[in-house]
Amino acid sequence: MKVDVAGRRTFSPQWKMNIVNQAAISFRSVSLIARENSINTNQVFR
Repeated sequence: MKVDVAGRRTFSPQWKMNIVNQAAISFRSVSLIARENSINTNQVFR
């Protein structure tokens, strides 16, 4: 994850795939996955 001068975070494709894999493979809640990665739960579904 990178943060630009305006404070916006950008995520690499590999990081995004890691989130997708966590949500698809595990039986943990989306909320828990989001909290562990410091993102909003809505971002897990994007």
